[in-house]
Amino acid sequence: MVADAVLSERDATGCVAEWAAPVLRRAAHRAATAGDLARASTLLNGALSVRAVSVDQGRVEALIELGRVEASAGVPDAKQRWHSAADLAVELPPLRRIAALVALGEATYASGAVPLARQHFTDAYDLAADVEVDDETMARVVVGLSAASLLTGRRHDGVAARLSAAIEAPTAYPGVPTRALMAGAAGEVALGVDRPVPIVHRLIDGAVGDHPLPAAVLRPVVESLSAAMSLTGRPDAAVALLDDRLRQAETDHDLPAHVSLLPLRAHAQLLADRLMPARTDAARAIELIATHAGASGLAEAPARHVLARASLELDDQAAAEAACDVTDHRNRWGGTPMHGWFLDGAARVHAASHDHDRAVAVWREAAREFTLVGGTGGVCEWRDGLARSYAALGDLEEGRRISAEQSAFAQAFGDVRLLAVARATAAALTDDHLEAAHRLGEALSGLPRGANELTRCRLGWERGTRLRRAGRRRAARDQLNASLAIAARLGARRLVRLIGDELVAAGGARPGRSDGRLPLTVAEQEIAGLAADGLGNAEIARRRSVSRKTVEAQLSSVYRKLGISNRNALAGVLGAGR
Repeated sequence: MVADAVLSERDATGCVAEWAAPVLRRAAHRAATAGDLARASTLLNGALSVRAVSVDQGRVEALIELGRVEASAGVPDAKQRWHSAADLAVELPPLRRIAALVALGEATYASGAVPLARQHFTDAYDLAADVEVDDETMARVVVGLSAASLLTGRRHDGVAARLSAAIEAPTAYPGVPTRALMAGAAGEVALGVDRPVPIVHRLIDGAVGDHPLPAAVLRPVVESLSAAMSLTGRPDAAVALLDDRLRQAETDHDLPAHVSLLPLRAHAQLLADRLMPARTDAARAIELIATHAGASGLAEAPARHVLARASLELDDQAAAEAACDVTDHRNRWGGTPMHGWFLDGAARVHAASHDHDRAVAVWREAAREFTLVGGTGGVCEWRDGLARSYAALGDLEEGRRISAEQSAFAQAFGDVRLLAVARATAAALTDDHLEAAHRLGEALSGLPRGANELTRCRLGWERGTRLRRAGRRRAARDQLNASLAIAARLGARRLVRLIGDELVAAGGARPGRSDGRLPLTVAEQEIAGLAADGLGNAEIARRRSVSRKTVEAQLSSVYRKLGISNRNALAGVLGAGR
């Protein structure tokens, strides 16, 4: 009510009273939190209409917040507000300028302007060397600078020195800046840094501490911690952490936070063997980024990685291909570790369709992106896929060399799932079927019960295949049936199909529907129905908003699953199945 009264009593020049600016900013914050972005924009513009004699921090803060609101609302030139705020901030006293630069860094980082965010955080860090800054502000500086530096592929020397001290000489009760930095360092494993699991867990535990961190540093800390947890054997903990923060982001109508956290939860769900939730989160993140100009485009790269992998496991090759059908991916994400994750997903899709030449080339490119910050990105398992693709192309020597590199990395990294996958890759490159089965059995025995079930299922299928080829058909059936039960429970339709093929070859019965057909995905059902109604591929592609290539791939999958050879048989087969 006060805000409305203030806005209605502007002077002849359209300005509001100077005392009213803080009132309008507070009302704007409440409006934005309630999701009323248009009112928040009106109120902030009112706060900026004050005729001030000199620049004050409030005006700079109002400009930054207006940029956030307009970015969330999809206003094309919203970032211009941040440029204006940066220009005005130069006139502020050092402590207030640092606060403004931190807010600018966080706003530009959330919008995906990472190089600009790095510059703001660097300026704040340099200024902080000459003045006494409170712990919360310093924490925001170091964690923001750490993340922005890694995403732009260039470490910051000052932050690196602080991190080395925290790792090499840890204190019993680290302060807030150190805890924030420890969280950022733990999350570096997702950006290609090869840091052993015990050290990552120590960093996670130090960052979590025994009392809550200030709310202002929670978002970047949660991003880093959840990524580290997922990749070091704690995906369920990561999901729980992200669930809480996503609920808060939804309550606050904080779209940038929502978009940045969704791909992280998608990846955690994937590593926790929850395929459908992983695919849902990834698809939702991509949708939000496409429809909201204020969302960070960087988050789309890992989201597409998860969408591709989950779709492959759900036996939806066409959806996996569509997830990686981004022609300008190098312009969007090139030069960042995020691009490495996208490329890994694309290479997996090529390998699944037996296009191993392309898979090798894409995995090689992914490897280069992961080396930007000094590591290899081995935690992404790109070497496992690359080694298998080389073997499929007949270059066993190169495949074994790369497999040995990944085995050495997995051993040094210290994660049991990663080590089991590396051992399975080495077994896949072994000619002797019994020897391969033995190695796969050892890899399986290293996996703890009740976790890593999808990995256990995949290794069990490979072991059953080798046992069957070695003539151990009964042992093969036992192993395959055990793996089939896991695949069916997880909804891993691709593995259900592959295991079914092996069971038949081993003398067992094929699992599945009583009519012997494999179930169609929702997308396949829709496209099959349109084709059965007589629509051509071009019209189906237009109606479904996908490429013609995607339609062709999905129809090929439909024909294979239904046991038919062309679309002329679709109407009869689909009719009989209803």
